[in-house]
Amino acid sequence: MKKALFIAAVFSAMLVQAQVPEGISYQACLNGNDGAVAYRDVLVKFSILKSSGQGAAVYSESHNTRTNSMGRLEVEIGRGTPLSGRFDTIDWLSGDHYLKSEFSL
Repeated sequence: MKKALFIAAVFSAMLVQAQVPEGISYQACLNGNDGAVAYRDVLVKFSILKSSGQGAAVYSESHNTRTNSMGRLEVEIGRGTPLSGRFDTIDWLSGDHYLKSEFSL
């Protein structure tokens, strides 16, 4: 019985490590000097950087979206318009990765 549980645990661990995210949910609230930036079109650019916040971009994409009444926007990183690289080929196990986000109104 112990051997069967051990095999099941090892198999489960392999399945978890093998899964690549299809996308990363991202939410932000945009505020200006006068409060929420409500009902505004926003261009958002995301870059996944390797090793540090100043590292090389392994992937970047853009999203055209709109804020709600509270200045909130929601997108899924990995589902935008690719600018460089491919999200599904990022080697997440190769070290630290950092997210850079840029907003244009």
